[in-house]
Amino acid sequence: LSHGYTMMGTGQHLWFLSEHYRLTGDTQWWRDLTPNVENICQWVGKQCRKTMRKDARGVDVPEYGLVPPGTVADWQDWGYIFSMEGYYYAGLSRAAEALKEIGDPRAREFAKDAAGLKESIQRAYKWTQSLAPVIPRGDGTWVPNYPMRLFKPGPCEQFFPNYSGAWIYDVELGAHHLVDEGVLDPRSKDVDWMADHMENVQFMGGSTTSGALSAAASQKDWFNMGGFPKSQPYYGRYPELCALRDDIKPFIRSYFNQLSVMFNREDLSLYENPGASVWNKTHETGHFLQQTRQVCEAQHIRPI
Repeated sequence: LSHGYTMMGTGQHLWFLSEHYRLTGDTQWWRDLTPNVENICQWVGKQCRKTMRKDARGVDVPEYGLVPPGTVADWQDWGYIFSMEGYYYAGLSRAAEALKEIGDPRAREFAKDAAGLKESIQRAYKWTQSLAPVIPRGDGTWVPNYPMRLFKPGPCEQFFPNYSGAWIYDVELGAHHLVDEGVLDPRSKDVDWMADHMENVQFMGGSTTSGALSAAASQKDWFNMGGFPKSQPYYGRYPELCALRDDIKPFIRSYFNQLSVMFNREDLSLYENPGASVWNKTHETGHFLQQTRQVCEAQHIRPI
């Protein structure tokens, strides 16, 4: 949807269109949109088939069935990024479900493509994870790594030492997105380890944070300063991960902790980064509203 910036937007929008139909039940709107949705779904399946290759031994290559390399956010390093791949799966699978509801004859085809993409992402993720060294959880124990992209079995900052912001992508656009996107089981042991490491290590400050958001400050006041990443919090999907696991208290803590550092008291908008930078950011506002809707749905409250 945008040239030269990010490749995950198409999958995101396909997902959100389907979600809009689910929430509103506007069948006529969805029927009017169907030709465009079908074109996008067909395109995603076509992209996935481009990577369905075998190596010289006749074995599926690690990227088999994935959407070809793309970028996420500001980083212009192209790769098989799991959060991006997951957005395509989420969009394709949700669209197939919605198309099935209105009797679209191609819904079965798109659902099959979505299932294949999910399997490919899981296989590529596990393959990369199997090559990565274990990481300290912060309590004296070690857990499996949860890499954010194929062929990079470990933290991005170790593979891109000259890029100071690489660590941000491990935290805010990392593999935990796959939980919200429906690729990883939120109640699996893998996600248990992931959530523990994010809470105990990743949310305790990073190499570019300082002052009230520094590692030392976060560790000192771990309850009030924990539960959210420190660069661009609303890029992360940790509150959604907690909601899918029915971890109500951690969800509420993350929801309010990140809001408190992102809220602009001058004009009641949300910043892009904690306490500074771009204000009245549409991206942050949208995800805040989405998380607020999750609170309402959990409490069976109809949003106004």
